[in-house]
Amino acid sequence: MLTAKLKDVVKTMEIIKNRTAIEAFDYILFNGTMAVAFNGTVGIVVPLEVSEPFSVPMQEFGKIVRACRAEEVDITVAEEKVHIKCGRLRAHLVTSYTPESDFGEIVSIGESPLSAVPSEFLAALEMCARTSSNSVTMDVLNSVYVNKKEVVGSDDARLTVYNMGRSIGRFILPYTSIKDIVKFRPIKCGAKEGWVLFEDDEQNTMAVRTVEDNYPDYKQLFDVETSKVKVPAAVTELIASASVFSETGTEEEYSEAVFIRFKKGGVVVRSENHMGKITNSVKCKTGIARDIEIAAHPKMFVEALALSDGVVCIGEDRIIIESEKIKHAAGLQDAGE
Repeated sequence: MLTAKLKDVVKTMEIIKNRTAIEAFDYILFNGTMAVAFNGTVGIVVPLEVSEPFSVPMQEFGKIVRACRAEEVDITVAEEKVHIKCGRLRAHLVTSYTPESDFGEIVSIGESPLSAVPSEFLAALEMCARTSSNSVTMDVLNSVYVNKKEVVGSDDARLTVYNMGRSIGRFILPYTSIKDIVKFRPIKCGAKEGWVLFEDDEQNTMAVRTVEDNYPDYKQLFDVETSKVKVPAAVTELIASASVFSETGTEEEYSEAVFIRFKKGGVVVRSENHMGKITNSVKCKTGIARDIEIAAHPKMFVEALALSDGVVCIGEDRIIIESEKIKHAAGLQDAGE
C-alpha cells in the first residue's frame, strides 16, 4: 500500500473524534474495500482495498503512519495483532477489538443522489453555528437548520439566517457536527433516511446524522418596527480587541461571546472569563432613547455588520442586522451600570 495514500486516509479519518465512552469509536475499520471511522454522529468512508480486514486504534495508528518514510507500507494481521512494515520501521498494534457491528450503519449506507453544494455553504454553516445553542437542553436549537436556500441558527435569544442563493434541500444538522463538516470540505451533498451524505473532491464520503424534529418558525422575528443606527467603523475594532476574553481555544469556539452596549453617546464593548475582563468604548451619536445591550459572537457580528454597511436596526425588544445575504436578530435588555 502506498504510504502517501495511507497518510491521506489517516488525515481524513482524524477529522472526527470520539466524543463518547464507546470504545469502538476510537478505531478505524478496514473492511477490505473501504476504511471507516465513526463517532456516533459523524462517519467517514474512504475507498481503500486491503488484503485482509482489520481494525486499529485511530490515534496510535495515525502516529505510526506519520512516522513511515518509505514509499510503501506492508500491513499483515496475525495473532490478534496488526503488523506494520515500512522501510526500516516495524510496528505492532493489538487489534483484539472488532467494531464491525458498531460501524455497520455507516458501512451499509447506500448511495444517494448528490448535488453540488453552494460556494457559500461552509461559511453559512459556521456563521449560523455561532448563533446556535451548544447546550443539549436546548433541543432542536443546538443544531443548524438547512432550509433550502437558507441556513439558520438560533439559541432562543439570537437568530442568524444566511441566504446561499441556491437550494440544497431541507435537513437539520447537530451543532457538534459542524466543525467536522467544515474540516471535510465537501463539494457535494444529499439527504437520505436520517442522514446527510457529503462527498469531497477525493470522492470520500462523510455521513452525518440529521436531527429528526421540526425547527421553529423564525421569519416573523424580523417583522418589527425599528430605527436605524449607523455603527462607526471603530466599533468593529473594539469587538476584535474585546474578543481576547471570549476565545476558548476549545471545540466550543462557536459559542464565544462579547457584550455590546449601545448608549446615547456611544458604544461600549466588553468580554470576560475566569482569566480577566476587558472593556473599551467609542463615542458616537446613536439616537437611541435608552441604553441597551446584546451578547454577540464577535466574528459573526463583525461579518454581519460589514455586509449591512454598518447599519443596525433597533426595535423595542430586539436589534436586527439585515443585508442581502444575512439577517441577524438579537434580543435586547436595558443595560445596567
